[in-house]
Amino acid sequence: MLDTDELDKDITFEERGIMQTMVHPVHRPFKMPGWPVRVDGRPTRITASPMLGEHTQQVLSEWLELSGEAVAALKVDGAL
Repeated sequence: MLDTDELDKDITFEERGIMQTMVHPVHRPFKMPGWPVRVDGRPTRITASPMLGEHTQQVLSEWLELSGEAVAALKVDGAL
């Protein structure tokens, strides 16, 4: 029986992809459990969530089909 700290430090969990190190653009890297589902027998790699507003330009231009000028106007108006 392993406690939480022992599980966090168990090297076999890292080797099997159960515990993975998350690299985040703002915070220091930290270890966390990965997704338990295996694809082709391999663990999926965890990635950081998008930062707040990271995809705003892409959503407005590609999904809503706003022009660069329209997006700039939204920024000037304080909407973004």
